Amino acid sequence: MYSPRLTLPILLAILAMSCGACRPTPPDNPPDEQESTPESASPPRPAQSGLSTPDALPDALQPDALTAWANTWKENSGSPEQREQLLMRGKKIAAQRREHMLALIVSDPARALASELPDDARRLLPKEIANAIEHPVSGRARYDLLVVCGTHGESGAHGEACRKEAQIATLTTRYTAHHVGDAWLAYIGVEGPVRGLAVDDQIAVAPPPPPSPR
Repeated sequence: MYSPRLTLPILLAILAMSCGACRPTPPDNPPDEQESTPESASPPRPAQSGLSTPDALPDALQPDALTAWANTWKENSGSPEQREQLLMRGKKIAAQRREHMLALIVSDPARALASELPDDARRLLPKEIANAIEHPVSGRARYDLLVVCGTHGESGAHGEACRKEAQIATLTTRYTAHHVGDAWLAYIGVEGPVRGLAVDDQIAVAPPPPPSPR
């Protein structure tokens, strides 16, 4: 016998099932929920030069490093073994300083001159330490600008590359010169006052005063 009370729930259930199957499927990547992409990394900042500021200099190049060691050496009254250990430490600091100063004389003579060890600290150094680091040069020297060809100064007849090289010559030594500024150009070919710091045959040269009128 037909029963409307039973048929209505059945019809409602069938209708709900069919509507559920007709619901639109949400997109894999909704427009308002785009897959986030990481922001592009900022380009790396150029590495700052170790020579940009005095504080950025290598420890061995800081005048305070050898000054502190010299003061310790002066005040140390320990056993011979302790003094020997302290001397070995000083030689290590001096070797590091020499290496850095040589590179700095060539690449940045102004900074090399600014890193000069104070005279009072230098006077405290044992001879073997003082001789292992850069040495000051002062007095008078001849300023030259040479054309150097090849590895041994050949004439360039065989196609060797030639370059200009600044040199200064004191009474005892000829150096390859790395000048601060161009005031030295007024002295090319003549003698003039010189102040600099040298390691081996390389020297950083401070700007000389203007030549006297002839």
